[in-house]
Amino acid sequence: MLLLFASAIGFLFLAIERYFNVIDKTQEYGILRVLGASSDYFFKILLCETLVIAVPGAVAGIVLSFWIRLGVGLVYPKFLRMDVLILWWPIALGIAAMESMIGGAIGIRKAVRDGVIQALSYEK
Repeated sequence: MLLLFASAIGFLFLAIERYFNVIDKTQEYGILRVLGASSDYFFKILLCETLVIAVPGAVAGIVLSFWIRLGVGLVYPKFLRMDVLILWWPIALGIAAMESMIGGAIGIRKAVRDGVIQALSYEK
């Protein structure tokens, strides 16, 4: 239950982080929109950014799980056993990519809608 709660908090945190990351780029998206970029173009940008973030993050998580497994095996060899299942690797990558895309997609919709007005009324 604790792992499920921690996963839900992580899911929420990453989605909110991606949302605000996209909202910070509202002016750039507005300029691209004024120049004629389509909504599909923005979602392709979001997908590329998500993969650049999610894939190394998932790989780092897998490597970290092996290190933790080694440490637990050395410290508590008789009491604790930790298995790392290869079957869960693509699932972990999918979850990380999905939560990042959800937060980013919500932000993209708002940024594209409000970005044109903000890009045309730029003040420094």
